[in-house]
Amino acid sequence: MKYYGVPTEWLHKFLYETFDDVEDNEIQSQIGAIYTNQLLDETGLCLSSHKQVEFLSTEAFTKLYEWYGLAKNNQIIEREIIRENHQLKLETYPLYVVPHILCANASTVNRYKTIDVQPFLISNVSSVRDLKERMKHEFLLLKNQTFQLRYGSITRIWRIRTDLNRLPTVLTTSFLEHIIDKELIPAGKRSSNVTLQEKRLRDGDFLIEIQQKDGTYLMDSPSILEPGTGLIGLQNLGNTCYMNSALQCLTHIPELSIYFLYNYFEPEINKDNPLVLHMPQEISSTPLVITIPFFPVISNKILKN
Repeated sequence: MKYYGVPTEWLHKFLYETFDDVEDNEIQSQIGAIYTNQLLDETGLCLSSHKQVEFLSTEAFTKLYEWYGLAKNNQIIEREIIRENHQLKLETYPLYVVPHILCANASTVNRYKTIDVQPFLISNVSSVRDLKERMKHEFLLLKNQTFQLRYGSITRIWRIRTDLNRLPTVLTTSFLEHIIDKELIPAGKRSSNVTLQEKRLRDGDFLIEIQQKDGTYLMDSPSILEPGTGLIGLQNLGNTCYMNSALQCLTHIPELSIYFLYNYFEPEINKDNPLVLHMPQEISSTPLVITIPFFPVISNKILKN
């Protein structure tokens, strides 16, 4: 059973305020559209503890939504009735999950960067297995999805804390040194029915990792692994060997590759620079990071084209 949140102030205005001097056709504009964004905290999903909210049944909210609509750029706040300790209650604060995936090297980052993975809410009475399946769904790892796992592939999920203010969705092994706390969340057959509430999980960053071909896991490594193998080369076009050598060196600097792969460069682009303002559109709109096919050797004609 679902319920929908509206501001207490707005609902009281609808229920109790009188409009004696207002024409009937103007009452709707006096009350205004339902606004909800102020009820949420900085996550844009969780309720703020400083705002008053009332929850309405599906029938009641549907009627109000038809009459007054939703304010522009506001979202519907939906919560569900759950059973806890043999009692029914409205779960106003589900678990807030920020999903991440761990990649073996920088060359696989682009595979998952194309997916628009966003934070989500999941009920605290859901099982750890439900959380794992939701994480796999978000990264298109389930059967019949884009990046479905090979038969027999195994994944694990972790609750992690880092010393970084901003953590990318797709992580390489160079980020492991920033993890200051981690908790493995067993989701096998023996513990698949354990609820998130029983695990006492808190809102935050959750990581999914895929077992490597040799049966190991990157999170178990005692040291930071090298982020790449350097197997992709560039064919020479005339006297381009010096340029190719420099490009190979630059692309295998972890800090530099991460800077571009995770779009850290975007806030530092000086859009007020007159050189940028007068740059031809076809040049200014060219992406700085180009996805290159996974071939042993490529021609830099690809970059030219």
